[in-house]
Amino acid sequence: MKNIYLQDSYLKEIKTEIKKIEKIKKKPAISLYENIFYPGGGGQPPDFGIVKLTNGKSIDVVRILKQNNNIFACLAQNDDIIEGSEIIAKINWERRYNFMRYHTAAHLIMGSIKRSISDYSPNGIEISSDGSICELKFQGEWTQTLQEAEKILNIANKLAAENRMVSIQEYDTLQDAIDDNLSIYRGPKILNGPVRVVVISDWDANPCGGTHVNSLSEIGSFHIETFGKDYLTFSIDQN
Repeated sequence: MKNIYLQDSYLKEIKTEIKKIEKIKKKPAISLYENIFYPGGGGQPPDFGIVKLTNGKSIDVVRILKQNNNIFACLAQNDDIIEGSEIIAKINWERRYNFMRYHTAAHLIMGSIKRSISDYSPNGIEISSDGSICELKFQGEWTQTLQEAEKILNIANKLAAENRMVSIQEYDTLQDAIDDNLSIYRGPKILNGPVRVVVISDWDANPCGGTHVNSLSEIGSFHIETFGKDYLTFSIDQN
């Protein structure tokens, strides 16, 4: 299985073949030779979408699951599904793109938090399943005032208005990634095997397997929802 979303988060559909059919949690599920569906993880919810059969029928993809190193698309029904048959897999692009914007914004704001508080340590992110809010979790010492929280987001908002590029870099080891992004690296110090790193130009580098936009200018502006000692939540403004 080749996971296309890792190389191209903007690809909306792909023609491929059904590699395997299983029943998972009482739902028919298929794995594909070329997979376009993000299974969720790292605080980003999974994709939804459809598969189009050669007979013209479309079947809803209601869940994406990762199991035994394979990604399965759980389908609403199993009519006319045959192993080896050709299909078109299509993601719900509006949902995917919204999560891409939120996930990249989370990296951007975490970079601002790192520069604004002492003894910063990241503790993950969580984008809501409806894509309306994101929680950033961290540890560190800060004043926990609205003024400080707004300062953190103001820094990030100014950068979001720039056409600063976001890229995906692959490294053989984590140490290679740290050495290559020493001044902006933000993330774990121990990871085994090859590492995929999301790099915001001259700002942030962090290991991540999620989907992201190519430029900060795609995010738009955002504002604080709530905050506390070890978290901050934000929403992207609707244009």
